[in-house]
Amino acid sequence: MVNSLRTGTQGIDDTQRQFLNWMGWKVLLPLILLVLIWPLYGSMLHLPHSFIRAFAPGDLLIFSSLILMEAAIEGEHLPHQSFASLLARMLAKISAIVFIASYVAIRYTVVLHENGLLRELSSIPQLDPAQVEKLSEMSLNNMLPYSCFSCAVAVVSVIFSVLAFWKNVRFEQTITIKRLKQESDPQPEVTG
Repeated sequence: MVNSLRTGTQGIDDTQRQFLNWMGWKVLLPLILLVLIWPLYGSMLHLPHSFIRAFAPGDLLIFSSLILMEAAIEGEHLPHQSFASLLARMLAKISAIVFIASYVAIRYTVVLHENGLLRELSSIPQLDPAQVEKLSEMSLNNMLPYSCFSCAVAVVSVIFSVLAFWKNVRFEQTITIKRLKQESDPQPEVTG
């Protein structure tokens, strides 16, 4: 974000270009690739409950953690930041670490659910398709909150990151404008 403001209309173009590059390569592309798992499971593989299967493992939590950490670190170089900005950056870093820990816990729980289902199915002497479907349905329904949590965290992380990006750009522009104003207004010489 350094040097995001140049003279004239070029500064606006640089800021927009920088935002589009950041949003496209660091946010949207990874998010789209992760979200494409959902239709892949549903349409192409014809798996029931594709939403749960795609997002219960918590991969969006890793994405969210990376986006939050990026947003928190991006503007640290800026001088004279408010306490609220420093606090928001610290909370974003802590949240990113908590999301990684949540990912580990959710991933472990999902694996336990799958193993429990497999053990339960293997203990049934004659596999009745209706019974298999019922057990599978119960197991998947237990994982629905994990899918919703992962998606909600991803949405909040993207929103926070976009707001942090624009706040950093505005702060950089304010600093640059003040610096240019000081350079263009010569200080009167003091004669004594």
